[in-house]
Amino acid sequence: MVAMQYVDFINRYLSLPIPMRPIATIKKLSRNINQSGTSYVGNVVLYFDPIHNATTNRITGWIGGTDVDSQIKLRFESLESAIEYTKANNIEYKIIA
Repeated sequence: MVAMQYVDFINRYLSLPIPMRPIATIKKLSRNINQSGTSYVGNVVLYFDPIHNATTNRITGWIGGTDVDSQIKLRFESLESAIEYTKANNIEYKIIA
């Protein structure tokens, strides 16, 4: 009896839809018009597009959500190293020039 309930639980769990994986955006940093330095010029940033919309707390007005992947930003020295990282970790990506 217990084994049958366990099998039913596993079958229900496996039938749940797989959540969407975030898509990474790779973008090459450029110099701001107000900057004279060359710091971070030529570097590449990898960040994740948000999957879920942010929600606003009605009492405090704070903005929050369950999507923590959109808070991650990774810096790379070259576009090739960012692409290698996404391929090594099976991350779908798009490149913005």
